[in-house]
Amino acid sequence: MSHPNGNNASGKLSPLAVASTVLGILGFVTLWILGGLLLAGAGAVLGHLALHDIRFSGGRHTGKRLAQFGLFISYATMAVFPLIGAGAIASLPAIKEFRKSQMVAKSDVSQKHASRLFIACEQYSRANGGKYPREWNQLAGAYLSESEIGLLLTSPYPNSSGEAFELVPHERPVLRGVESSVVVIQENAPATVENVAIVYADGKIDLIANPNRYQ
Repeated sequence: MSHPNGNNASGKLSPLAVASTVLGILGFVTLWILGGLLLAGAGAVLGHLALHDIRFSGGRHTGKRLAQFGLFISYATMAVFPLIGAGAIASLPAIKEFRKSQMVAKSDVSQKHASRLFIACEQYSRANGGKYPREWNQLAGAYLSESEIGLLLTSPYPNSSGEAFELVPHERPVLRGVESSVVVIQENAPATVENVAIVYADGKIDLIANPNRYQ
């Protein structure tokens, strides 16, 4: 008895048809990488081989519609790939601008935290005969709460380790003529961050090249 598609109902499902469909589907779901395109190409080749095998198998192999679906999904995948690639290339400037804006926002947060720490250090200095704290926990209580210190010393940058800022040893009192060049607080940031915040003895905040990028 013949199958409606012209295949013998008792025939065996063509392995090539199955492989074509599987590779076509895998190519489609992995289209975002080059490997997806290669899988789709292999699926198209196997789809054609499956149709040829089914046609000349004398009814021993079935799966014509499955092979046709494998061809369809494989060719559709290959047709869509250039569009996805073009879209990805077109979106690169926007992605780059977004990442830049994110870094600027994080840098602003760092500078605000550095400013708050500087104010607390200056308050400590006035109450302790001009001496600066040696450790951040000396500010706890009268100048900053422990939760504030924890927040201010948490880096806004991912993959950061340790405290976000360090106290830079310096001579006290700082001579008025060199206040604008003596660094009292410096930010610690991962090597992926281009610039870090520093605070001078006069309270001015600036950005310098991240030393961790060159270690």
